[in-house]
Amino acid sequence: MMKPLFVRLLSAAVAVTSITCGNEIKATPVACLQPMMSGMCDGYFIRYYYNDVTHMCQEFVYGGCGANENNFHSLEECNHKCNA
Repeated sequence: MMKPLFVRLLSAAVAVTSITCGNEIKATPVACLQPMMSGMCDGYFIRYYYNDVTHMCQEFVYGGCGANENNFHSLEECNHKCNA
């Protein structure tokens, strides 16, 4: 009686593993989880940052100094680096 149940459970586990292994989950890089920082200087540079709440890259104005790694020159670069 235990053997048929074990075989069914093992078969189900193999099936679920086979299905989920094809879907690669990419973790968001740590740099993309940093807060948006406009900086302390008075420059006006259009940049992009990854918004961890919306899971999208968004435009912001960067002042030119005091940036962190969540500061990208283009929307494409932000999307690529942060898996958005």
